[in-house]
Amino acid sequence: MGRKGTIWRSSWQRVGREGTLALFLLALVAYLSLTEPAFWSRQNLWDILVNSAYIAVAATGMTLVILSGGIDISVGSMLAVCSVVAGHSAKAGWPLPLVVLVTLLTGALLGAFNGLLAGWGGIPSIIVTLGTLSIYRGAMLWVTKGYWIRDLPDSFSFLGLGRVLGVPVPVWVMALTVATFAVLLRHTVWGRHLYAVGGSARAARLAGLSVCRMTVTVFTLCGALVGLATLVYATRFTVIQSNAGVGFELLVITAVVVGGTNIFGGRGSVWGSLLGVLLLSVIGTALTFKNVSAYWEPALQGLLILVAIVADRLREQRAVGGPEGERMGEGTAGGPAARFLGGWRRWVLSREGLLLLLLLATVSLMAHLSPRFLRLDNLFAMTRHFVEIGLLALPMTLVLITAGIDLSVGSMLGLSAVALGLTWRGTRSLATGVLAALGAGLLAGTANGLLVARLHIPALIVTLATLAIYRGLALGLSQAEAVHDFPESFYWLGQGYVGPFPAQLLLFGGLAMAATIFLSCTTVGRSLYALGGNEETARLSGLPVAQLKLLVYALSGLLAGLAGVTYVSRVATAKPDAGLGLELDVITAVVLGGTSVAGGEGTVLGSVLGMLIISALRNGLTLIRFPTERQAIIVGLLLIAAVGADRLLRRR
Repeated sequence: MGRKGTIWRSSWQRVGREGTLALFLLALVAYLSLTEPAFWSRQNLWDILVNSAYIAVAATGMTLVILSGGIDISVGSMLAVCSVVAGHSAKAGWPLPLVVLVTLLTGALLGAFNGLLAGWGGIPSIIVTLGTLSIYRGAMLWVTKGYWIRDLPDSFSFLGLGRVLGVPVPVWVMALTVATFAVLLRHTVWGRHLYAVGGSARAARLAGLSVCRMTVTVFTLCGALVGLATLVYATRFTVIQSNAGVGFELLVITAVVVGGTNIFGGRGSVWGSLLGVLLLSVIGTALTFKNVSAYWEPALQGLLILVAIVADRLREQRAVGGPEGERMGEGTAGGPAARFLGGWRRWVLSREGLLLLLLLATVSLMAHLSPRFLRLDNLFAMTRHFVEIGLLALPMTLVLITAGIDLSVGSMLGLSAVALGLTWRGTRSLATGVLAALGAGLLAGTANGLLVARLHIPALIVTLATLAIYRGLALGLSQAEAVHDFPESFYWLGQGYVGPFPAQLLLFGGLAMAATIFLSCTTVGRSLYALGGNEETARLSGLPVAQLKLLVYALSGLLAGLAGVTYVSRVATAKPDAGLGLELDVITAVVLGGTSVAGGEGTVLGSVLGMLIISALRNGLTLIRFPTERQAIIVGLLLIAAVGADRLLRRR
């Protein structure tokens, strides 16, 4: 009776979540129907369903991935690649069935690559897909050179604009996809195994299930479904844009999480994800009818993710955050280099020594490729560009040492830049503007820390959501307008010199030294290593775990605010897209520098060396006019390779 009661309660919770969502959706539709008569028109309702179709198809694949305990933030880039493949295939005169097949296979191959790295390689899926997000989009821009694909044949538009029995084809595709995978999840052995892997990867492995095979399978299916989503998305337009799919990953993840799929894995359904997609589409339509700026939509999406996750956490009262398969792991201070003994030889063979050799090799190669690379003016110019990355990398080192991650650093920089600009415009007080920027960063970082430390929500989910929230706030508050008219004296920080050295370089150097002393010579610094090595042991040892986590995320926000100030001073403009995409370079620099995503080890010196390697590489490649999109591919590969090498060393 107890077992039946438990099963009944579990089923009721699932139905209750989806039922609540359905009731809220119906209430919103009823309200809009009463206040906006045009909302209930047949054409508007068809438009909502058609606009929801490609999101729902991709959300079905994302549901599978999240149910297994992973996440895929590369789906937007995969959509872009599949769009290009579909467009070029159609323009080449291939029949529509062959175009469909090639697009599906392309998506499946991209997803399988993610799955192999996450499953077989043992690299956390957030790191894998952060890297492939850059790799796939960089490859797409490399092939297309940024040009749009035009003059698509009329037959290409059938999947997006055609009708069968009076119903748009995208709606048929959405309904069949959701129904098929709902049956697979609920009524097949494979579906039960997927829930088991997501519930506890370790228990599933002990029960004889292949977690690796399941991981590869769900990522491959997710990629194939992104390919299918592409076919009902790209075929609705007369051109395929080079920026297709930008922000698509957040939209899909929001729909899945709001639809009731537990971000920790093991619970959820594709029907709930469909309801989440429809809710987002109706909310988007409502914003249009109510004349609310579309710039606020990213903030709303991120807020919905947080609300759903917090609701799950409060309801389930789970003591730890994150699915077992997605834990950053347990590290030990010292790392593999600690095996080498003896004075200078030990240092040369340490991670920092090897990084220094790699930096020298990179500098030598870039100097060989471009005579301008070693010129003093170029080296100083290079340092100006990497200071913002460095200011973000310092606290990111602390965050990763504690086995966390912060994906919102670029957005916090952008929000701080906007706070500086708007405050200056309103008060004409530069000091007040700088304080506003620092305060905005500190508040944003503290909010991240409270959610991670107090509610035990995985840092990657918190900061993925706040990445959207803070960027949306920056866009909404500024309405995408930049502020330019700062006083000339303000530009000294970003453009001035102290002797032969750029001012912001000296600022960064001082902070790097302070961070090194903090980590190496203080009790708090040693406590961070202990926390990252094993959180439960740290807690039982009496360390203030929650306070330490709050500290590192607050510092991340504060230094993001400072980076926003130096950025505005350097470019003489406060704009909401400041820091866009910067998190990839920051995380890559820190991980390349030897700070393990498993937590428990890393140094500021290593992060600085990693940052210098990436900066020298980007600067040298830019001097020889190596395309930016190819540089993004290299940085993405560096991130995956660095984490993969760390995993291999740990296995030994």
